Amino acid sequence: MRGAWFFIAAFISASAQAQNLQPASDNLEIGVRYWLSSGQTIRSLDATALDPTAIHPLATGTLNPSTSTNYEQLDANVLELFARKRIDERWFAKGNVGLGKTGTGTLIDETFFTINGEPFHTMLLSNVDGKLGYATIDIGGDLMRSRETAFSVFVGYQYWKEKLNANGYSDAFGSQGLPPDVRVATNDITWHAVRLGGELRLTHGRTRFIMEAAWVPYAGYRNEAGFPLSDTSAVATGNGRGGTFEAEVRRDFPQLGGIDIGIGVRYWKLNAYNGNEVVGGVSFPIVDLSSERFGFTFTVAKSW
Repeated sequence: MRGAWFFIAAFISASAQAQNLQPASDNLEIGVRYWLSSGQTIRSLDATALDPTAIHPLATGTLNPSTSTNYEQLDANVLELFARKRIDERWFAKGNVGLGKTGTGTLIDETFFTINGEPFHTMLLSNVDGKLGYATIDIGGDLMRSRETAFSVFVGYQYWKEKLNANGYSDAFGSQGLPPDVRVATNDITWHAVRLGGELRLTHGRTRFIMEAAWVPYAGYRNEAGFPLSDTSAVATGNGRGGTFEAEVRRDFPQLGGIDIGIGVRYWKLNAYNGNEVVGGVSFPIVDLSSERFGFTFTVAKSW
């Protein structure tokens, strides 16, 4: 990651010396983007209404949160297609579709309880892999537009889905464990979100800087957790909010037929503010549920 930051700084420094040429038309823009990212998915429940022995056989009380499953360090490689089409002098539509694979990650599965008034907790660690997909579509309009600068606002929809598999486990406080070829848990979370945002596009010679920030005032989620060893499952539904941010600097290369090559950063996070999880017909309040992903982007694009 430090090397990528150095590359971005060097790229911007070199681009600042470009001659002030006429910017390419942006009536239509099509490209492909690689997203090198990491992330996490967190879910915790309030099961204080449950018999404590269902959490742990020695428990005499249950704490809140009672259980927590943290899928962390979810490193993924994502390939994305995107397009942006100007509808007239002011309005435009844009969107993207991405698919990726999570190659590494860790599940930290914890329970929290008391024994005769004293707090205790368990911690199991598992290796994680999985896959993810997303799509966004936005409609926007320019508030300000000149030869080198454009500022616009947009409204849109975002779909984001991550499916994770936890394999094997080790006990952080004991000697229990299972080998990594045994599937112990799955987690499948899907978000449907409304986006409200702004976009800034600056052109200087052959260099273009693009920055976008979006607020998600409303998102609906569905989280399905499975436990193959006990053949049980749980489904959580509710609502959330959050936001996204991305910034990218591109350089036009006439020797490549006007192809733009760019590098940037991207950050997404959605948090639940309500919801319940149903397990075996019993409903438990969601204490915390969130999806987060961040990393560096590498883009090749063409404008007409």
